[in-house]
Amino acid sequence: MAVSILCRILTALAALQIAVALNIPSSVEKSYIQPSRRLSLIATSKEAYLNLELRPRNEFYYQNETTASFIVDTSVNYEHRGSPFTNKTFTPGRIDSVPFTTMKIQITNTLDSMTLVAWSDVAVNSMSNEFAFNLSSLAPKASAYPVNIIGISPDGIQSYYATSSITVLLAGELRNNRTVAC
Repeated sequence: MAVSILCRILTALAALQIAVALNIPSSVEKSYIQPSRRLSLIATSKEAYLNLELRPRNEFYYQNETTASFIVDTSVNYEHRGSPFTNKTFTPGRIDSVPFTTMKIQITNTLDSMTLVAWSDVAVNSMSNEFAFNLSSLAPKASAYPVNIIGISPDGIQSYYATSSITVLLAGELRNNRTVAC
């Protein structure tokens, strides 16, 4: 009996130590973290990576809309997300390198290689850059259009790619088993 009580006390003390270490408030009865499992940190790198991301601003567009837009992110990280990045580029007429702060991007419809967003500048390591395009170039259809983005350094030595999709619906088309009025 004394051993059983001692075991309960030791278990309670161990739980208290875990709660203090994880900064769990005393009002929380169960933390839902298994003490036997360890949390792992994201593997980091000494080398930088550029993660080029592309997504449409809206989940879908209707054919009667005239413009649509994409959101482009160009984050630099050390977590192995994206492709290797070197913060230097070369400009014509100079022999020394300069920081790679702006890249050129182009967004195309991969079904017919039609350019949706022509070559444009975007800052490196920036988020939520919006690029509008004429939606009339995409006819409404049941499935999404696959699109891709290419980003290149000013000297063309470094290049980055990403894919996404965009959906164009007929006005009033069924979406999730209900008619959407426009």
